[in-house]
Amino acid sequence: MQIKIPEIKKKPLSRKIIFFITLMAIFLNQSNILFNVNISFADVFMVLSILLLIMRGEFFIPKRHMMAFLILSVLLILTALIYSPRKFSYLSNDADIVKDYVKLLISFVYLIVGYNISRLKVMKTSVKWYSIGAMIIGFVGLLTYIFKIGFLRDLMYFAGIRFKGLMIDPNYYSVIQCTALVYFLRNSDISKLRKVFLYVMTFVFIALSGSKTGMMTLLIYSIFILFEYLSIRDVSKKYILLLIIGVLMAIFMAPFLFTITESFLSKMTQVLPIFKRVELLFQDFTGSISGDGSGRGATWSSALGIMKASPILGVGVGTYTTISDLLFNVGIAAHNTYLQIFAEWGIPMGLIFFVYVFSLISRSTFKVKDYKYDSELFILRDIIVIMLIGSLSISLNNARMFWLFLGGLIYFVYAKKNSLSKKNSLSK
Repeated sequence: MQIKIPEIKKKPLSRKIIFFITLMAIFLNQSNILFNVNISFADVFMVLSILLLIMRGEFFIPKRHMMAFLILSVLLILTALIYSPRKFSYLSNDADIVKDYVKLLISFVYLIVGYNISRLKVMKTSVKWYSIGAMIIGFVGLLTYIFKIGFLRDLMYFAGIRFKGLMIDPNYYSVIQCTALVYFLRNSDISKLRKVFLYVMTFVFIALSGSKTGMMTLLIYSIFILFEYLSIRDVSKKYILLLIIGVLMAIFMAPFLFTITESFLSKMTQVLPIFKRVELLFQDFTGSISGDGSGRGATWSSALGIMKASPILGVGVGTYTTISDLLFNVGIAAHNTYLQIFAEWGIPMGLIFFVYVFSLISRSTFKVKDYKYDSELFILRDIIVIMLIGSLSISLNNARMFWLFLGGLIYFVYAKKNSLSKKNSLSK
């Protein structure tokens, strides 16, 4: 099935549509649990945006993605209703199945909205305000900590200790904060000094959250963009020589640098006691992942056990926590997006999805010339990369911003490239 509405009209989008899309982007930084459901104001503005786009005849649903979602939906629901109860001998909970399927449906809708936002040339505005919103929340959280503003601390800090912004979880917030940094680093209109300042502030905001996941995500992404800069950009031999000399000096001065790092981490812990959680990453990486409240080992082991028990079909939608509790007495999510999807969707469907996502990243990374270094494309790619890094330690399979920006990336990598190819062939 394909709902294909006439191509984009030359008439520009109304201010009302752009306003709703902007508000949706800003409120992606907010979510709350209401009636045991994760709700965000972004959902309201997303629905309003869709309705207005449909009324203007400018909402498009890609046929292939619609078919893929329908096939996935049928498999997950049938597995949850028929296969899993018989396989693991339990009574299915229809309410849980419906609730989790609605989450999946909303995720798909965000993907389609992201596709349309890119198609209508509003993605850069969306990312801009999404990022600005995240930074404002970070600064408010910092001021709340410094000046001890009581009501804001109750709102923005988990248990009054760990900064979580307007999200439901400090780890979730910290990964979101990393994605907001991308826009400022990739924006050529922003000075290098401001980029450094915002990078440092992002580090501080994540330190306030006490999130080891967020800190590792920021570190890995920093290494990622450094290697990209060296491999893709035209770097002079003089610069490379200076870099090599710098690395050799760093190795030679390693003991001294280690002492400075230890001193810095110690002082950070004195200023921000919650930073003690992050400090463990540099002192005892393995212990920090499995200990100090993380509990990743048990959840990952449970997910692997479920994958082993049902590798082909998975366990379906809305069944994971029930089966995990039944088999391993671990009735919570996998804290790993990859394991969560493989366990629920089955390994074949999970592999198809992740191969597709990584192919998008590969195409946007290794075919730079085809896109003439479109900053919008690389901002979207980097956001997805960060979400995939953070996915190693938390379950982001229902994260709204992941699906929205993934939809935008799909348009840029495939649809936009095809339109450019057609134009080039016509010009010839």
